[in-house]
Order: sequence, then structure tokens, then C-alpha cells
Amino acid sequence: MSSRVVSILAKEPRHISGRVYPIHSDSITQARDRVYKKAGTEDLRFHNLRHEATNRLC
Repeated sequence: MSSRVVSILAKEPRHISGRVYPIHSDSITQARDRVYKKAGTEDLRFHNLRHEATNRLC
């Protein structure tokens, strides 16, 4: 992380757990999976999104 990001995060209030954002990485994964399932794109991966964005930029 850049020194600017570190400085900003150092000023943020902390949860009792010591984290700035008291969520677990599994929570993000589970939320992503629910969105993909609801959208009917259960086989979509981050790589697909990155590839699509690169193609559109070209």
C-alpha cells in the first residue's frame, strides 16, 4: 500500500477486533457467490471480468 493509504487507514476508527472494517474475506466471497447465482452466472470469475474490461478498453 502507498504511504498515503497507510496514513488514511491509521486515522480510521477501529473495531474492537482491531480491524478498520470488521468483516471476513469469506463474507465477501459468499456475497459475490449469491449475486452470481441470482444473476444466473454462477461460473463467472474475477478473471472473466478483468478480461472483459481489458477488451473494452482496447
